[in-house]
Amino acid sequence: MKRIADWNTGKYLMFSSSLFLLPAVYAWYIFNLIQPSLIFISASLISVNFWRDAVDDWRRYLDLYFAKFVGIYCTYIGITSCPIIYTLFAGFPSLFIIIYLYNKASELYNNSENSKVWIAYHMGFHLLVTIQLFIVIYYMGSNSLVK
Repeated sequence: MKRIADWNTGKYLMFSSSLFLLPAVYAWYIFNLIQPSLIFISASLISVNFWRDAVDDWRRYLDLYFAKFVGIYCTYIGITSCPIIYTLFAGFPSLFIIIYLYNKASELYNNSENSKVWIAYHMGFHLLVTIQLFIVIYYMGSNSLVK
């Protein structure tokens, strides 16, 4: 099996993957939103499980596919929960930056395996996703309190 990242790299990505737990706790504790909380907790655990020993095996593919599912889920709840002004002027630009960071990290990893610059892009991807999760959960939770 091909090693994707060694421990010195993986530990930083494990940490940034565990950031997804923060909006999960926020959603559950503040707004009692159980479904998104469980999805974010699962995403974090799956990602941390991969990055703790980052080799090209079933854990990597589970992480890749589950991350895509979570991305689609979050885009949907973002569009349906956030005000249209936020969605147009902050949500969509953030989504494009998230996609750019992910793709740039993949490109840098594939084109220069000895370079560690891809780690910064991937951690930036994790950080921006976490920030967006807080915002989406805030609007989702606020909408559920109004109803």
